[in-house]
Amino acid sequence: MGHHHHHHMSTVARIQFRLPDGSSFTNQFPSDAPLEEARQFAAQTVGNTYGNFSLATMFPRREFTKEDYKKKLLDLELAPSASVVLLPAG
Repeated sequence: MGHHHHHHMSTVARIQFRLPDGSSFTNQFPSDAPLEEARQFAAQTVGNTYGNFSLATMFPRREFTKEDYKKKLLDLELAPSASVVLLPAG
């Protein structure tokens, strides 16, 4: 704990998923995993509660696109740690 140095070769992305109801959960992924893997994990965790949803970051405000889901967490600057928000569709 308490690493302030950003290692460019971070191999783990620790993602905190924030839900619309204010709760959150965290999971670790390989930093070279695609964002889709994180989305699928979130989908399994919340089940059908939110139906289709997308992921977004708050700072800076950014909703991920279909293209983004193919990209690595590291390339999306979600490693070594990040907080993403579940946005229910519709």
